[in-house]
Amino acid sequence: MPGSGDVSNDAQVGMESGIGLLARRLRAGALIVALGMVAFVVSDLAVQGDGVVELLAIKLVQVSLLVFLLRATSRESDVARLRWLAAAVLGAVYLTTILSAVVRGEILAAVLLLLAMSMATATFVPWGGAPQLLSVACAGGSIAAASHALPENVPVDPLYLWISSAIVLLGSVWIAREHEQHWAERWRTEERLAVESRVSAALARVGEEMIRSEATSGVLGGLCGLVAELLSCDQTALVLYDAGDDTFAVSSSFGHRPADLPFVESLRVSASAMQPLLGRLAHESVVEVDGTVARPAELGPPRERRGYPRTLLAPLRHGDEVIGVITAHYRDGSRPFSDPQKRILLGTAYLASLALQNVRLLDELREASRLKSDFVSTMSHELRTPVSVILGYAEMLSDSSVPADWAEILARVRRSGLELLELVEDTLSLGRLEAGGDPPVPERVDVPAVFAELANEFAAAMRLDDVALRWEGPASLVVTTDRRKLRTILKNLVGNALKFTLRGEVVLSCTREGRSARFVVRDTGIGIASHHLPIIFDMFRQIDSSDARSYRGAGLGLHIVQRLVHQLGGEITVASELGRGSAFTFAIPVPADDRHGVAGASSAA
Repeated sequence: MPGSGDVSNDAQVGMESGIGLLARRLRAGALIVALGMVAFVVSDLAVQGDGVVELLAIKLVQVSLLVFLLRATSRESDVARLRWLAAAVLGAVYLTTILSAVVRGEILAAVLLLLAMSMATATFVPWGGAPQLLSVACAGGSIAAASHALPENVPVDPLYLWISSAIVLLGSVWIAREHEQHWAERWRTEERLAVESRVSAALARVGEEMIRSEATSGVLGGLCGLVAELLSCDQTALVLYDAGDDTFAVSSSFGHRPADLPFVESLRVSASAMQPLLGRLAHESVVEVDGTVARPAELGPPRERRGYPRTLLAPLRHGDEVIGVITAHYRDGSRPFSDPQKRILLGTAYLASLALQNVRLLDELREASRLKSDFVSTMSHELRTPVSVILGYAEMLSDSSVPADWAEILARVRRSGLELLELVEDTLSLGRLEAGGDPPVPERVDVPAVFAELANEFAAAMRLDDVALRWEGPASLVVTTDRRKLRTILKNLVGNALKFTLRGEVVLSCTREGRSARFVVRDTGIGIASHHLPIIFDMFRQIDSSDARSYRGAGLGLHIVQRLVHQLGGEITVASELGRGSAFTFAIPVPADDRHGVAGASSAA
């Protein structure tokens, strides 16, 4: 049968993790046995004549053993000691039970009780096969001693008694061993699940921190402190590759002594000196080294390294290229890193590599966008000057006496110049919006006056013979908002409506509704198909994008309108039907103390 040496290391770990369960089961078993002893004492006092004193003395010894076991379950923290103490106490209870049976002359009943208790402990007490073997050895010895004390008139074959007892006792050891293996496997599974849970929770926290950061400094800034916390180590450092001088330099660190910080922050290790370590990282993913391993000369002699710490390293990668290393240190070189710690550091390195690549890509995109915006802004400014000169000369020529056939040519030059100027202005507006350097400047704005200015501009720039441009609203309406932005919104919406309306009318209306001003620009033009409505506010999107389209434009006007409406705190919507025109509606917030006239009026241009 198995002995104490057959318990595996995993089972031993499992048993140690079950100290609480073992103590609870032993306390419950001791109380059950104590209750049984009370019943036996009452029975002995009631029917026993001779030998009562001896029986009470035996019961007193058994009670003392149980009290000792109860005290051990509350004080003992070593599971191995508790198991062997419990087995010894149970063995002593078995011996004293047979002794009391001899005094009473009830040996067969005592044998049955010992067999029943052996089977019960095998299934109830999670102490394994070795302690069970000790207890049944005591029970077997007790039964062997009792078999010699059987009266001659009792018809019991000692051989049958031994065979049946051996079957029960050794069977109980086998059951205890099976239970031990079952509990050990359960505890191993629970331990693995707990490790997986800790690793997953740690990596989830790392991922959350990485997601929050949109800049390289943010990704790297708190990484070392987070790694030190998750790994419970003394020091951490993040070393990144600098392609400029082909070295690895410390980007950030945590836990170093103040006196060591100047050395750590200025430390640069050549790529050639890092090659042995990088070669190991290429094959092992995570490398653990102690103070006996040779290190780059740039780290200085051992005394300057403050002893021989144990170090765990994981690489940051960009594809197959190592772009950095995360290091974790124990000042106590004899303390190894556990497998969960290695997995957490490796997972952190993967997440940091991905986050660093994404952040650097985002930085490059932002820089490219900034350069694009600067280029567009510069070119727009450069284009606006010659366009203004062309328009100025066209105005001068149209004011002088010119042949009749020149007038139409000058009108076409002027219209083309105005279209080009509008495109340049839209591009400049877009550049300002992208740069985010054009915040709203609120002021009191007379909306009908703004409409009148726009009407004069449109009348001078295009022919409105078959289209009526009307204001529909109060004769006096003043709102507090950014005048330039509101004028740009209205100019783009009204100009767009006039462009797509061949005959009929274009109407601008405005009403005050509580703390907002509601604007509507509606027309009787060609309208917009329903499946095109979701994209009309996109940049550079045209309903007809072919080279042969009838209506000119770069597709910036409505995009700029939506961006400006959002800047003013409002929203814009559109309703349209093919052949029946469109209506653009937007509302912007205005202060509650704004006042406007109540006299309604309509004007046409």
